[in-house]
Amino acid sequence: MDPRENTSLEEVPGDVLVDILCGLPLKTLVQCRGVCKEWRDLLSDPIFVSLHLSRSVTTLASGLPPDCLLIEHSSRDNDVMVTKLGMELDFHGAASCNGLICSWNDREKRVSVSNPIIGKRITLPESPKEHGISDFKPRLGIGISPETSLYKVLKIQSRRQYGSETIWAAEICTLGVGTVTWRNIADVPQKCYFSVALDGTFFNGAFHFILTPDSPELNLYICSFDFDSEEFRSNLELPRPPLDNEEYHAWLGLGVLTDCLCVSIISGLGDGNPDIEVWVMKEYGVTDSWTKVFVLEYPMENLWSAHGFKIIKYRKNEEIICFIDDNIYSYDLKYANFRFLETIGTHSKFYALLYVPSFVWLEDVAVGESSNAIEYCLSELHIQ
Repeated sequence: MDPRENTSLEEVPGDVLVDILCGLPLKTLVQCRGVCKEWRDLLSDPIFVSLHLSRSVTTLASGLPPDCLLIEHSSRDNDVMVTKLGMELDFHGAASCNGLICSWNDREKRVSVSNPIIGKRITLPESPKEHGISDFKPRLGIGISPETSLYKVLKIQSRRQYGSETIWAAEICTLGVGTVTWRNIADVPQKCYFSVALDGTFFNGAFHFILTPDSPELNLYICSFDFDSEEFRSNLELPRPPLDNEEYHAWLGLGVLTDCLCVSIISGLGDGNPDIEVWVMKEYGVTDSWTKVFVLEYPMENLWSAHGFKIIKYRKNEEIICFIDDNIYSYDLKYANFRFLETIGTHSKFYALLYVPSFVWLEDVAVGESSNAIEYCLSELHIQ
């Protein structure tokens, strides 16, 4: 064949085409969905979905209703790109796994699971009245069962009561088994507080939370919920000594760094020289394996406005891209300094969620009767 002749799409080997598509910018891929049915089918092919997810890099999903923003960092020019998605999501207390976001609709008092990249959402049913669950904003978790590969949603709320003591109840539902129903979970941790302000994360087949005990004499700890056994696991201790002082309670966050569970702590508030400490648990479940990997000088002047620290990207011994109190920074590990990265098009105050974009389709996740509730709710993308 003359190399100058045009090659039709049908002549390109499938594996080559999938590899090419996985290397395209996210905006281009989203636009490709509207080209033709063949393109839509290709972007929903399980091989493409799996390969794209394995290569997808961490971004921020953020905003305040009605805006939903995707904030991406470009390593090539060290710039930030903001994509406005036409989907209304409340990120306060939301959770994410494999591109799916689990969030709470305060008006309807119901949980939804969305993929804002594809623009589809499924609204889960209300809790059965006999469960006695309150209407207060719940603590949410989402993850995938390693045994069944089914996605599950965890909801933790207080029970309706008239006394002063908070009684926690938990429910779980499984997507992809036909009719979606909430099931009660036994043995929920009590005498503690499940805060929606402290980041949780899915790791090692479980969703992890930081719990605050009712008693000031007790230390904070990590609680995890196993998505296979559907049980709360034994508690994990946080690193010591940075958590001996109650000043640390409001500035803790969980995440995953270098394939390890990590915790970030804004410490040193008492002496006016705050630092951001990042610890990783090198051997999961072993308290003695907590290792401090780096310490950053807190870049903000108003210490009492601190409400978030998230690592977006980490290049060992080189650079950290992070989100601190509504701003994105580049931190040079060699020279120990921050550089502010401007994000045009965002609110001055907004919640943000670490998010890995994907083309995981809700039709594949919620097969059966539950797929009837899937709605399309994405308008045109706007790139800042």
